[in-house]
Amino acid sequence: MSTMPSVETVLAWALEAQRSLTHARVALNSANVFPVPDSDTGTNMLLTIRQGLDELRHTDCDDDVVRALRAVARGAVIGARGNSGVIVAEYLRGFVRGVLSTNLPDGAADEPVVMSQITVSALAAGLSTAAIAAERAVGCPAPGTILSTAAAVASAARTHLLENPGTDLVGVLETVLVAARQAVASGTDQLAVLQRASVVDSGAVGLVLILQALLDVLHGTQGNPLPPVDLNAQTWRDEQNILAANSASHGGPHEHSEVVDPANKFEVMCLARPPRSSGSVPTDDQVRAGLQDLGESVVVIGSETVDPASRGELRIHIHASDPAAVLRYFGGWQLAYVVVHQVQDPFPDRAWSWVGITRSPGLLEEIATAGGIALFAQSGTAHDHELVRALTDAKRDEVIVIHGDVAAQASETAWQERLVTAAGESGKRLQIVTTDPTYFTDVHLATLSAHIQMNSNRDIEGATDALRQACESLTVTDGSASSLQAALAVDADVVTVVHDDDVTDERLSTIQKIADQHGIESIMLGSGLAGHRLSAGVETAV
Repeated sequence: MSTMPSVETVLAWALEAQRSLTHARVALNSANVFPVPDSDTGTNMLLTIRQGLDELRHTDCDDDVVRALRAVARGAVIGARGNSGVIVAEYLRGFVRGVLSTNLPDGAADEPVVMSQITVSALAAGLSTAAIAAERAVGCPAPGTILSTAAAVASAARTHLLENPGTDLVGVLETVLVAARQAVASGTDQLAVLQRASVVDSGAVGLVLILQALLDVLHGTQGNPLPPVDLNAQTWRDEQNILAANSASHGGPHEHSEVVDPANKFEVMCLARPPRSSGSVPTDDQVRAGLQDLGESVVVIGSETVDPASRGELRIHIHASDPAAVLRYFGGWQLAYVVVHQVQDPFPDRAWSWVGITRSPGLLEEIATAGGIALFAQSGTAHDHELVRALTDAKRDEVIVIHGDVAAQASETAWQERLVTAAGESGKRLQIVTTDPTYFTDVHLATLSAHIQMNSNRDIEGATDALRQACESLTVTDGSASSLQAALAVDADVVTVVHDDDVTDERLSTIQKIADQHGIESIMLGSGLAGHRLSAGVETAV
């Protein structure tokens, strides 16, 4: 758009900003930890913008865009709530002052070519003055907040204007929103309270939503369905790293295609750190080339660009057909934040999500196939920040959690307390399917993955009850002929075997023959781990 927005555009912007903040209110509130964790940033920003909208509706603007902007700012000042609301109101006031500073001549709106130049410069001036005004309004400005994002927006607008003299409003806004999101993502590293909570600043995200609303209006896409709002710090970092890598490698931001290659339906993301004793560490390009043989949408980013202390650490993103093969590629590396799920949700109508936690790479595909978020616990223990990440990745507010043979050193009470804490940080309500973690095995997890699919149409309480009943009907053995014969002597339905890579074919064949003799189905799943462990789970008829 190359002409000055009309009064109708300003009204549409205020309406879209109100809609977006309404949509995001709960998420913004739940992640609100600065300056105090009072869980009201989303509400305060929404009420402030709503008051600005009301003032605009009651003002006769007479096709005067500046008068319309003034009305929004005036209403915001009147209705400002809380710290975030005051900052937003002052930001809008500063924006109006900046626009006016370009000295728009009377009647210029009738000259679209001239207006194009003035509009772009007025927008840049408005964003610059808005950032200064907002910071001055705060007694002790802190980095990593809405103020940092506002400053990044102002700087990006000025730079874009200098480097692109023929640009338009859309070009400026697209550029500043990239800068805004980068500022939000990096803000967590600038403020300790955000780091502790593993979130980005709620006010900063609110500002992004307000600016995005204006861009959507200029694009004519206001009113379209809004995406989920996620304030998890790692999610924002990952998104920005992926965008940065794709910008460098193929000149544009990364988006998941609506048409997924059936052969590469699993998204695998992780943070990989090479062994300390490794003499020669592969370069980003070498790892990227190696992963190309395993899938598509490969993104490899060196973390030292974000954290100099993380030399050799890589952030990985790939769509693959075999998640275990991706992990095998990093044999000997330390892996964290390993999360696997299907690119397209196979159960979009399910009212709840589920997370499966395992240290067996071979079960990641089983979990994801059943529509779960698979969290890989390489060390045998899922760390707290990884639990939060997996729960945050779950799309629904209600989540079932099932673990394999991880956290074996913890008591059931301690394990559940950790999950409850992670649920609180991620804003989820949990149903935990577990027994004593020293006993709960990957056979339980593999068996319940199948039952998850059969109970996807039930509510979370009904599904959880069914899963617990399935656990009670499961007898886990070491797979020896005697133990298996004893378990199958009861009215058995199916036997599920999870085995390490070094278990002999002869042993697996023996189990298969015993199952065939009893006329029951047998399912063989490799753990993807070196060793000779084998567990067999026999389900009895319920």
